[in-house]
Amino acid sequence: MIVFLHGGFWQEGDKSVSGFAASCFATQGWASISLGYTLTPEVSLSVLTREIHDGLQYIAQNSDALGIDAGKVFLVGHSAGGHLAASVICDLLGRGTHRLIQGAVLVSGVFELAPIARSYVSDLTPMTDAEIEDLSPLRHPVLADIPVHILIGADEPEAFQVQSAVIHDRWAAHLPELSFHSARGRDHFDVLEELQDPNSVTVRSIGQMIMSITEN
Repeated sequence: MIVFLHGGFWQEGDKSVSGFAASCFATQGWASISLGYTLTPEVSLSVLTREIHDGLQYIAQNSDALGIDAGKVFLVGHSAGGHLAASVICDLLGRGTHRLIQGAVLVSGVFELAPIARSYVSDLTPMTDAEIEDLSPLRHPVLADIPVHILIGADEPEAFQVQSAVIHDRWAAHLPELSFHSARGRDHFDVLEELQDPNSVTVRSIGQMIMSITEN
């Protein structure tokens, strides 16, 4: 089961338009879920993050009814969704949610919130000092011992490039199955097309994660 978290700086996007890779995943024999969340400023970033952890726990607790194997759930997040996926990997809420996933893909994610809080994004996604500290994955140890693949578009803004490079360097000593791919000619938005190509480095990486779990 591939669980996808959309981007939009926590204030845009919707799960209803996040199924673009479902067909590709299906051809690989993988089920998929688009997991949505309430957007800011209707809720705080803390509440929004909690919704994602709640959603993963719901999937695990209702796996039989959903027809999935709770031991084969993989998380994919883009941009703000990459931040939310990393919040699970680091178990930022201290709920053990990291134990519910067996692999993750972080696509053009946001992993340090301080520069975001100083940008226009804060107009609709205000962050307290406590949230910046508590919800920045780069400020916390990685807890999930799982395969992680980091994807970034080679033509993305420098800020996204730096965040992905730094989290890769920070996690490299702690995750033996950590990979990184810079997709040539991709920007922050069309980098998602890598998830629609069964021959892409990223889709092959997901397949390797799944094969590893299946073999074990």
